[in-house]
Amino acid sequence: MIRPTSWQKPSSRSCADEEAAPVAFQPPGAPPRHRPGSLRSQGARDASCSSSPRHRGARGAAALAFFLVLALGLGPATAQEAEVASTLDAAATRIISAIRGRKEKAVVIVLDVSGSMTNAHRLRHSVAALARIVREGTRVGDTVAVFSFDTSPTLVLKETRVKKDADKKIIIDRIPTVSNNTVGSNIRWAHHEALKLLAPSRQPYQVCILVSDNRHDPPPAGDPYHPDYLKYYVPGSMETPDTPESRDYARLREQFTGGTRATYGIGVDVLETGAVRELPPPPRTPAWVYAAILLAVAVLAGGGWLAARAFGRAAAARKAAQAPLTVVVRDVSPDAGTRSFGGDTRLDLDAEDSFDLGGVPFGTGKVVTLPGIAVREPLARVQRHGSHLVIQALAPRETAVVLLDGAELEAGAGARPLRLGQTVSLRVRVMAGIEKRVDLLLTDTQSVADQPREEVAFDPSDASPY
Repeated sequence: MIRPTSWQKPSSRSCADEEAAPVAFQPPGAPPRHRPGSLRSQGARDASCSSSPRHRGARGAAALAFFLVLALGLGPATAQEAEVASTLDAAATRIISAIRGRKEKAVVIVLDVSGSMTNAHRLRHSVAALARIVREGTRVGDTVAVFSFDTSPTLVLKETRVKKDADKKIIIDRIPTVSNNTVGSNIRWAHHEALKLLAPSRQPYQVCILVSDNRHDPPPAGDPYHPDYLKYYVPGSMETPDTPESRDYARLREQFTGGTRATYGIGVDVLETGAVRELPPPPRTPAWVYAAILLAVAVLAGGGWLAARAFGRAAAARKAAQAPLTVVVRDVSPDAGTRSFGGDTRLDLDAEDSFDLGGVPFGTGKVVTLPGIAVREPLARVQRHGSHLVIQALAPRETAVVLLDGAELEAGAGARPLRLGQTVSLRVRVMAGIEKRVDLLLTDTQSVADQPREEVAFDPSDASPY
């Protein structure tokens, strides 16, 4: 912590304008400024005397701009984040109390990973709440599946049976921890897919857990999933259209309103009818408000100051795009715990750098060796473009099949976007009728630190055909 500097009485060597000028406000946390008569060299004092009025004016303008930002409520939101964390944890506690005593239940988690979930670190606290539910609310004999969604839903974990308490670790490890930073969400579509997965389950108790910020955020008209959005929403309102998808969604919702079939919400209000009460989109701030703010800041702080800050931010963004990106490749195959493969593979990627999945290491190229599979040529290649990753299948289908979260990638079809938190599955044909499979989860160092790897063995016979 920076302690206030002890001011000395102005000496006779101080400038007249310094002695007469008022003291400008100094924002909290800023480094202390020298006052007339403080212990400085005569040269530094003389230099400041010649330009101190201009400097004091700039500092005063910066202080006023600082007050303006605080008045608009743009300061740190630590109190809001603490409230979000407490609310989500309390919701998790209620759900755990409701489902913990149920035996052989089917649980489907539906997690919002759209851009709005980054506000107040809501996604991070939501993942922590879900991890509690899996650890404390599920029992041996239960099944768990996980959906993530933004403008479209994705099944990130098929129905997985809990055979022992250690099996919960692999489930928690598959819960997404990174937002897609997309604009728009479609919770009705994701909820519908979760109910369709639960409806035919033979488990005596079925639970759907919805996790979101409860904010209705329509996708842009150019979004590739905008036509699917129109199947569940009437544009410009919260009404439900008369479409086959909406009618089937309403039919399934009515079956999950209590008893042995229930829907719970974390950050989401679930009505007695099973429907989700969504908040309307937040009102947009008029453009003139932003124009007035920019004009006030420009007048107070000076156009040059703003230009310098913008240049610095752009330089920081360029620097971040060129900084090394660490990717951790984790073997999450069902039989990963029985292999002698030693832990995670960590790769530091520079800009435009790449690494291969499979193949023989040669030269300076990065290669992730596939446990239990020996191939000479790489099966897929992951490449970094700035701050983004793409993946491309290289091996022909006759040799191997490459899947990204269950969707097959064709060799020669071009690269596909790849996000941290997705799973790449490789099925290699060894001989006629025999193939080997490896599932690799691409994640980051923070997720690895939060969810350490444990040796867990699964029986493939319990895998869901969904």
